Amino acid sequence: MDKPAENATDEVREEEIAGGVGDKKKNAARFSAGHDVLLLREVVTQNPYAAAAGEVTRTWAAIAVALNAAQADFNIDGRRCRDRTNLLLDYFRKEELASLRR
Repeated sequence: MDKPAENATDEVREEEIAGGVGDKKKNAARFSAGHDVLLLREVVTQNPYAAAAGEVTRTWAAIAVALNAAQADFNIDGRRCRDRTNLLLDYFRKEELASLRR
């Protein structure tokens, strides 16, 4: 008879080490024009650029939570929101309107 695992976490750890559960990567979130609009509206509403030091990361996380709640099929984090916002601002500064409209 096989020896039972002491607890469920031992089994999970063994699978992770063997290349099972722990090897999954996050799916890349693809922003559509609609997602960009929702993101920018939320950025204007919460304004992470005016947040106090130490609150900036929390503000980006709150933006991500709001976007994830608004779109059921969309799952992003605060860092991805920040990076996408900065990319859109760079496009705007360079007046690459075609890139903004995609």
